Amino acid sequence: MIYESEHWKKDLLKFARKLTKRKHSATWEERDYCDFEKELMIGFYIIRKLSDAGKLSDTTLEKKLSGRKIPSRNKIIHRLNAHRYQESFDFAKAEAIELDLIFVANQLIHSYVLAHILTKMKSAGVIYF
Repeated sequence: MIYESEHWKKDLLKFARKLTKRKHSATWEERDYCDFEKELMIGFYIIRKLSDAGKLSDTTLEKKLSGRKIPSRNKIIHRLNAHRYQESFDFAKAEAIELDLIFVANQLIHSYVLAHILTKMKSAGVIYF
């Protein structure tokens, strides 16, 4: 249980600032990918813990995130093919959707594959989970 949320929220803000800075980074090395994944996962875990403890405002909890729903090609992803996750989804049929903040947090926390794609300008543009 979180009794005092101030420290959790400070850490969440710290992760958000790091992610924002990293999003516009011109170069990405192996360590950057690892740090990006950790910051994203821990940040969304903090959001879920704060939500479960009733420490987030209704305004925050009602926040919608833009996303895309990508239909499955009914191929099972396992540890031997997880690096080829693109083959399991029909990206040409993606449709824009709005997602609840907590839904995204839960999906990221429990994701089997977490990948992000760099845009042509080398910034983090898309996150798949």
